[in-house]
Amino acid sequence: MVAELEREFNSIDLERIKKYVEEGTQEDLHLDFKIYSNLKKEQQNDPKRHFTKLASAFANSDGGIIVWGVDARKNQDGVDTAIEIKPFAEFLAWCSELQSLTGKATVPIIDGIQHKPIAADSNSESGFVVSLVPVSESGPHMAMLAKEYRYYKRSGDSCYKLEHFDLEDMFGRRPAPRLKLLHELVPSGTVNGYQHIDPILRIVNDGRGLAQHICLTVKSTDGVTKARLGQQIQNFGWQMITEINSPVRTYRVFSTPGNVIHSSMAKPVLQFANVVIGWDKKPPEDIRFQYELYCDSARLQEGDYIIKGHEIVAAAPKTD
Repeated sequence: MVAELEREFNSIDLERIKKYVEEGTQEDLHLDFKIYSNLKKEQQNDPKRHFTKLASAFANSDGGIIVWGVDARKNQDGVDTAIEIKPFAEFLAWCSELQSLTGKATVPIIDGIQHKPIAADSNSESGFVVSLVPVSESGPHMAMLAKEYRYYKRSGDSCYKLEHFDLEDMFGRRPAPRLKLLHELVPSGTVNGYQHIDPILRIVNDGRGLAQHICLTVKSTDGVTKARLGQQIQNFGWQMITEINSPVRTYRVFSTPGNVIHSSMAKPVLQFANVVIGWDKKPPEDIRFQYELYCDSARLQEGDYIIKGHEIVAAAPKTD
């Protein structure tokens, strides 16, 4: 869901906002519409109050997106539904203010919140703001702005205050791992003037819990990208199964018993075919693949991954 929400956030533009109204899109667990009001005296319409409450609720649940500048009202089924776009003149100022409020909106701070402005016309005199609040593994998060000082959670199209038993459950959870992929580009020598670069994937655990029973699936659809463990990586305790169904190549890498990744640590997991850089320094093709990454007690991470050709060239040692 993390990758899916980020893709949705990145895809939202003016046309998408108009479609919310045209299609009568309903608010749900991951989507909320808000009109913007700068009438600070009206506590119910204070945008800071809305933001801190939704940030807490989305982060404590499954993440979500806030679209500022769309009016939603309850339909005959009692579900808030987009009925009208309401672009506002202060959209750029509000986006800037949201950026500064993000670090103060909750305790603890929620990592990965993003905001973007969207102009309603070519003159940029009015517009909208879209906010992405990812699910968090470091909660629960308390809303801190507008004198809220409460914990919230999302249920359907609404936010509700967490009860004592909810908080006891959340605070009582054992620390969870949180995995992500990174890569490094390692020069492996020069042959007849051609430089060789080894692209290596690493799994990083930036959660607070121990990562064990780890599985990484890499799926290449270009028929070109090839990967292997390599002897050094095998020594870290990985096993791999390769499936070839041309042009798709699927690599499934599993941790062997005893192979764990501690908090704030990383391990190499997969090495791609050696990339050769010629004397002309022409960038090679990008390395592209889809991936799924998970382990015990962690949320599934999935998405598209790209290692850019120009980045590979930049990793080659400088020559005279």
